[in-house]
Order: sequence, then structure tokens, then C-alpha cells
Amino acid sequence: MTTPPETSPIDFQMLHHLEEIMGSETCLMLLQQFIAYAPEQYEQLKQAFERQDYEHLRYKSHQFKGECLQMGATLVGQACKELEEKAKTMQTKNIESCLQKLHYETQRAIAELEQAH
Repeated sequence: MTTPPETSPIDFQMLHHLEEIMGSETCLMLLQQFIAYAPEQYEQLKQAFERQDYEHLRYKSHQFKGECLQMGATLVGQACKELEEKAKTMQTKNIESCLQKLHYETQRAIAELEQAH
């Protein structure tokens, strides 16, 4: 039995739509900023968890979720949504696995965006 291929972490239709609206140069600049910014956001979320600052964790995961979805990083956005919900309901034992998933999906999204441009 073979393992099904993983879903792409990037919604390229969304990126194409963004490019049509904003132009190629602006879209490329936004992608480059996202590639640099995403690891920083992950680190801030991880630090909020380590400090047990669940309100900040919820707020930052909500903010990052929106940014990811606007850039077409749908699986990162979904991981942020899960993290936001866990922080909101104080499901602390599940937050670490959500952070691991977020890190994994962030790395996949960055790798795919770097290949695409």
C-alpha cells in the first residue's frame, strides 16, 4: 500500500489571484516578506506557550492565521486555527502538538514558496 501524497501547503490559485490584484512585483515582495516573517511568528507563538501566556498565544495565532490565509498558506492557517482554539479553551496538553504541526506546515510552506519564485 502506498501513502497518498501530501496536500500542497500553498493555494496557488489564491497566490495567482493576489498577483492579479497587486501585480507581480508587489506579490513577490509580499512572498519574500512572508518567507522571512513566518519563522519569527512561529518563535513568538512558541515563546508565548513556554511562558504559559495563553491569551497572547491565542491572539498571535489568530493574527498569523489571517496573514497565512491571505498569502495562500492554507495548511499553516489551519494549524494556526487549531492552535488558537486550543489556547482559547486552555487545552494546554494539546498545544505542544499543535505547535509541532504549525512548525512542520510552516517549513513546508516556506520550502514550496522558495521553489515557486
